[in-house]
Amino acid sequence: MTSSLRLTALALTLMSGLVGCVNEDLILTAESVEIGVGEDSFAAVADGEVLERVWGGQGGSHVPGAARLSGIDVSGPGLGMALVSLEMTIDHEGGTVARIGPLQVSVDPARGVLLEQTVFVEIDPWLTPFLYPEGWAERVEDWENPLSDEESTAAAERVQQELAGGLTYRVAIEDGGGNVLVDEREVGLDY
Repeated sequence: MTSSLRLTALALTLMSGLVGCVNEDLILTAESVEIGVGEDSFAAVADGEVLERVWGGQGGSHVPGAARLSGIDVSGPGLGMALVSLEMTIDHEGGTVARIGPLQVSVDPARGVLLEQTVFVEIDPWLTPFLYPEGWAERVEDWENPLSDEESTAAAERVQQELAGGLTYRVAIEDGGGNVLVDEREVGLDY
């Protein structure tokens, strides 16, 4: 390999390393954001869609949230990833059932896609009592008057019905220019 080819290969290697790094001097602004899901690729979410939960090894679940920015403009020196602030929620009329953020995340300005944002789902009577029959959390802990199979089944059916639709899946991104971009869809969540 000639020395000029070696230098070119070294330069490309260094540049590819810089592209994957966060460059805090880059200011990314965007015109809009679209909410979606995806671990490996972006899939837009339509109104009325039922989101599938992914189960973790310790019994918790999440939605692999995703967002796609459009109308991107980048200013600042150098190459790399830019930072934006992200918050994603899934809300029931009684409160939030899933959330991530707000947190700073890096985005590749060339792609404008944020994948696999772990929107943690909390479905239990202590954190989301509005999904359960009134007084349910207290009844679960009442060892003297244990729940019957019928009561447990009725509560599970109620939670399933509450999550089936009418939830709001929302993303809010604050770009480097201080613009807050929001998108939301009415969805259901599998149970």
